[in-house]
Amino acid sequence: MKKKIPVHNCEFVNLSTLMPDSWKKWFKQVVSEEDNVPFRFGNNISLVPAWKLASHCKSCDLDDLAPEDEVTEFFETLDKYGKIYVNLEG
Repeated sequence: MKKKIPVHNCEFVNLSTLMPDSWKKWFKQVVSEEDNVPFRFGNNISLVPAWKLASHCKSCDLDDLAPEDEVTEFFETLDKYGKIYVNLEG
């Protein structure tokens, strides 16, 4: 083993701060119900790049569940953060 092991930092934002409070009742279920989900909620793999979350959410028809302006703002926010991680449990 190496004598000096580097410690790395990463930047992240909490999912709960990216979406309207009204989404908290249904968001995780809708986003995780497909078989091809590239991540899972609650399995200790809670950091996902914002671009990856956006890419998957675009296939989930959020427009059917929330007002268009909220959905647009959500995707614009995810685009803004791009490579920053989103903490799915936060």
